[in-house]
Amino acid sequence: MNRYGNCLAEIPVRDSGGLAPWQERRAKTLMVADLARTVTLAELALACGLSRGHFSLAFRQSVGCPPHRWLLLQRLERAMHLMVASDKSLCEIAIETGFSDQSHLTRAFSQYVETSPAAWRRTQRCDSGIAHRCAPPRARTHNSDSLAAFERSASA
Repeated sequence: MNRYGNCLAEIPVRDSGGLAPWQERRAKTLMVADLARTVTLAELALACGLSRGHFSLAFRQSVGCPPHRWLLLQRLERAMHLMVASDKSLCEIAIETGFSDQSHLTRAFSQYVETSPAAWRRTQRCDSGIAHRCAPPRARTHNSDSLAAFERSASA
C-alpha cells in the first residue's frame, strides 16, 4: 500500500502481461529464421511495435526466459540435430548455428548437456559400422535437472 495525500490507496497488481500471441510468434520466427545471424533486440522490438525495454520484459513474461537465452537454446537444439543428422564437423555446425567458433559451441553445449559435443555425438551413433545415425534428434542424454541447472546458472 502506498500513501497518496491523506488516504491509503492500494496499487493493483498486474496478473497479465507479456507479448500478444502474434508478437511472440513474430519474434521467435525472426530469431530462428537465420540462426547464424544475430537479430538485435531493437529489431525484435520494432517488429513487435514495442520499445526495447518493454519487449525484453514482455518476452521474458511470455516465454519464461530472456530473448538471448531462448535464442541460445534454439541454437543448441539445432546444433544437436545437425550432430545427429549430418557428418559436418563441429566447427561447421558451430558457425551454421550462430556460435562464433567451435569453442563457443563447446562451452554453451557443455553447460547445457553436461558433456562435450563430441562425446554427446559419439553416444548418439550406432555401435555398428553403419554410417547412419540410430538416434532421432530428440533422444538426449541430458535430463531436466541439467536443463534447470543451466537456466539457474545463466540467470545468475
